[in-house]
Amino acid sequence: MYANDDMFFGAPVGPEFFFTADGRPIVRLKRKSCGKLRRVIKRLTGIGFGYYRRSIFRAADQVERATGVYFSAIPHHNIDAYRRDDNRRVTEKILAASVQKMLPHRTRTEGDLQRVALSFWALATGRAELRWHKSKRESVRIGLHKPDWAAIMRRHRPRLFCLNDSQRASDDDRARVRPFLEALFPEPSAFERRD
Repeated sequence: MYANDDMFFGAPVGPEFFFTADGRPIVRLKRKSCGKLRRVIKRLTGIGFGYYRRSIFRAADQVERATGVYFSAIPHHNIDAYRRDDNRRVTEKILAASVQKMLPHRTRTEGDLQRVALSFWALATGRAELRWHKSKRESVRIGLHKPDWAAIMRRHRPRLFCLNDSQRASDDDRARVRPFLEALFPEPSAFERRD
């Protein structure tokens, strides 16, 4: 399981949310049509993509070179499931050169391998099951710059949610995170320190 530090459980979920009955990870992607064509058109018109989207394209290209299968979808903000043996095979053998190049980097750096490459590879080789993201009940991304996070939570009642920081968020928005989470989760977990 992999979760960024901005991901939270909004409701109880069991292993079946993340894995099939036969133990394959469930990969949730958002549809993006005309992936390669869209890239070519944007390149020809001089319109660029941001760092995040470029990292996904690189991952899709690398997996296509390794498997012959291209994914034009993008990952949904989610808590991702993986199989350790598959990740080891991909990082140590199939995409080892890309992993070696990024090892010296302490933070995300342009050109680094995006973790979605592991999911794309698992899907391309039948080692994972694809589920298209269809519902904000399943998971929702809440931008910190949005005014009413509680209303979003009440409306969608998501199993997973992301409090996503961005350049549009202000310091005042960021100051709302702790009180929001304390109201949503009044009882600290056994793993949490309260200062």
